Amino acid sequence: MAHQATRAASQARSPATATRQARSTAAAALDQAGITCQPLAVNTRGNLQPGSTVTVTVACTVDLHDLALLQLPGTTVLQARFTAPVDVYRGRTARGTSETSPHSVQESP
Repeated sequence: MAHQATRAASQARSPATATRQARSTAAAALDQAGITCQPLAVNTRGNLQPGSTVTVTVACTVDLHDLALLQLPGTTVLQARFTAPVDVYRGRTARGTSETSPHSVQESP
């Protein structure tokens, strides 16, 4: 799920969009896997300039009985982190200049 969220963030054109896409992609992947997080935390860091990298950390607090199906009490935190490159050629014009913003992604939930 962190892999999917990071790829979604690395394709965004703004820090706010990167954060939003990472969170919605992680939530959808967890939902599809049948995992309910209470709460879900998604942290997106990096730079959206072509050739840079974006890192997304996903943390999900889950009930133990959801994981083991043994009705165990308590919770645990599942965490995953992934880093993906921002495409070197994205947003390039015919002259080779970048159309993307130099803003860094430094947002968390």
